[in-house]
Amino acid sequence: NAEITGYQNIAGIVGKSTEDTEIYNCKNTAVIHATYATAAGIIGSIATEGILKIDYCTNEGNITAGGWYSAGILSYSNKETPSTTLSNHIKNCKNTGIISGSGRIRRNWWRD
Repeated sequence: NAEITGYQNIAGIVGKSTEDTEIYNCKNTAVIHATYATAAGIIGSIATEGILKIDYCTNEGNITAGGWYSAGILSYSNKETPSTTLSNHIKNCKNTGIISGSGRIRRNWWRD
């Protein structure tokens, strides 16, 4: 187990992605803390209109952001899609960690 702290885009697997992103069968157990924003167990933030696939990933670590966006799986995406569409890209994932922060808090991903 580890503790990861940083300013922004902090996560257990990928802090920030600006390219096509596919992540399968991963697990985070670290405690994640972003002093400003975007903290998550799997991906802090993604900034692409390309491929986004997250499948069979688990977050067990506690997640905190001092500002906006904390989540168990994905804290922020620029994909302008409703939650039902985004769920087509994030499948079979679960969060058991405690999610907290002073801004938008999501159990799984940024629009759930």
